[in-house]
Amino acid sequence: MILTVERLNGEKYVLNEELGLICSDFFYDSPSPITETSTRPGVDGFNDLGTTYDGRTLYARFYLVGANNYHYAMLRHQVFKLFDSREEFYIYSDEESRKRWRVKCASSYAINRIAGPLGEFEVPFISKSPYAESLGTLQQDFTFAEDVWAFAQNIPLKTPLKI
Repeated sequence: MILTVERLNGEKYVLNEELGLICSDFFYDSPSPITETSTRPGVDGFNDLGTTYDGRTLYARFYLVGANNYHYAMLRHQVFKLFDSREEFYIYSDEESRKRWRVKCASSYAINRIAGPLGEFEVPFISKSPYAESLGTLQQDFTFAEDVWAFAQNIPLKTPLKI
């Protein structure tokens, strides 16, 4: 699996073996409903005032592979810089390459050395939105030729998708 990090300024980092990172898994929690209710004294039950969704938590698991111990230490610092969360960034996988998540790193993480210049770690991310966003915009045609659309992206039914 290949994960891509894209900064808001458009700078992209494809996290693959060439960078010394192997992504073994990328997954996210289900939507977390928040239901608002009200009660009245003397009346059983409650009134349902509606449900909204909280943000989402996403996770990525990696192996860090250095050429030697010095290279491993250098890569570790680059990983810390890559996932610096003073500003949001986009993250997406090659499995769902047309959907991206606007995230920040949710908490600290440790890169655990397995043996020699090989380590493993899991990075938690948080998205303020419960939804991923599409690479496509309404300015683009709803065609696969645009290479920004995929199935299950709520493409309007009024406009048929052309293959």
